[in-house]
Amino acid sequence: MSSNGETNKNTINMPYQNKDALLKNLTDYYPSPFLKILSLFSDGRKYEQKPSEIVLLEHNRMLTDKVFMSDDGVILHLEFDSSGKARDLARYMHYAASLSYQYSFTSEPLAYHPVKTVIIFPGYVTPPTKVYTTVCSLQYSVEHIYLADLIDGDQILADISAMVKDNPHLVLTGDQNVQLSLAAVGKVRGKREKFCKKAVSLAKSLSRNPDNNNILALVVCSVYNFIETEVIKSIVGTEVHMEDMLDNLSSGKYSHAIVAANTAIAEKARAEEDA
Repeated sequence: MSSNGETNKNTINMPYQNKDALLKNLTDYYPSPFLKILSLFSDGRKYEQKPSEIVLLEHNRMLTDKVFMSDDGVILHLEFDSSGKARDLARYMHYAASLSYQYSFTSEPLAYHPVKTVIIFPGYVTPPTKVYTTVCSLQYSVEHIYLADLIDGDQILADISAMVKDNPHLVLTGDQNVQLSLAAVGKVRGKREKFCKKAVSLAKSLSRNPDNNNILALVVCSVYNFIETEVIKSIVGTEVHMEDMLDNLSSGKYSHAIVAANTAIAEKARAEEDA
């Protein structure tokens, strides 16, 4: 947990399970807005999400983080990283080669599909990670994206707070869901702990509208390592039954936590409709 003021690049540390759960759920719920915030639509391509599982003829099973296919046949391979270990590049190269083979040479008609690998970091990694590796005569390069370079957490929180003030029944767009969910790992100029409390409070007010039922779970997952569980409970309160989510977060079951929270929020909304 960090409570220091953040312009320090090395203070955003998320356990890999937490990071995977947050970013994978965002790509599942809001794939286009997520790619948009990463500036991966700037090449003009349109992407369709593909299965991230790789099954080879020798029956090895590998699971990448996320895979998309562009409208002109480029495979976009996303990996959500937090360690920046050099040896991971060899593993990612294996994924990329297998993806190219799976999509290029196992279907009719045969068509070559190049692979673009992008590694997404929730914070910064020190020292800077390598962007290429050479294995035998093969050279493999990747692109790095640091979310803290792309996302102005303070601005996002201010903008959405102003919208809610003008319209208490605001329904977030996909873009706004992604922005608010990632705001806590973006640029925060004051104390991150104070920022995270405000983000949870805002998400709680938004979640009272059933159309925003994902946002509280995603925001709580993103801030969990920056503020204490009891603080989250004190903000969320008892009217939203989040105990299952917090229990799963405390035991490292981050994906289960998001599912549990969304279920609880949906049940609460249905109960209010029936009342």
